[in-house]
Amino acid sequence: MTNESCIPEGIGGCPVANTPPNTPPTTPSSMYASVKIASPTAGQTIVGNTVVKVDQGTANIQEVSFRVDGKWQATDKETPFEWTWDTTKYSNGNHSIVARVRLVGDAGNVNSGDQIAAAVKVSNTSNPTTPPVQPADTQAPSTPNGLRAALRLDWTKMSYVVDLNWLKSSDNDEVGQYTIKRDGSQLGTTTNTSFTDRKSMSADQVYTYSVSAKDKAGNTSKEGTMSISTKCSFMFCSIQVL
Repeated sequence: MTNESCIPEGIGGCPVANTPPNTPPTTPSSMYASVKIASPTAGQTIVGNTVVKVDQGTANIQEVSFRVDGKWQATDKETPFEWTWDTTKYSNGNHSIVARVRLVGDAGNVNSGDQIAAAVKVSNTSNPTTPPVQPADTQAPSTPNGLRAALRLDWTKMSYVVDLNWLKSSDNDEVGQYTIKRDGSQLGTTTNTSFTDRKSMSADQVYTYSVSAKDKAGNTSKEGTMSISTKCSFMFCSIQVL
């Protein structure tokens, strides 16, 4: 059982190293002298996924356990001894990498092995998500149709007016307004599907109304049209849709 999971000795079935007093260690530190953390180097600023690699030098290594800020992360038992560290899961700033090296033939007791360390700086920059560019709206509303007209006497002004109405236009977004014209001249605009023409009219005349729809992107539909003729007898007038 290795010292990664068997700490301390003698607890929970962990074996106790039976090293006689004054017996020199079987893995003296001099055997680790050529071992080092090859990358990243001490003091290096790192970002993203960083490969932590141990150079074994002349040492015959059995395994390397990697730790960050004292917490075990991974153990590699094959050369090259390395581990990929996802630094994005750590705060920006200084962190300590520790590689615990165990040589071939090391029984894995608690006090065996040696540690090499490197202090590095994590500096990840956050990339704000750029919202996708929405395609430009180039689709015009449908042509207003179903135009109807009714002549009405406005008693408040003692004059005839024409009430117009039509069916609502459809659009991929939303219709912003309708433009109403008579004989090519604009009478006004409205957000509703009805409009009252209060402009004076003459008897025995033909008038042509047109209605177009415009959406909020500025796309304008084709004009829906309707023609009427006026008839008057004495004080009474009427219209006929042509």
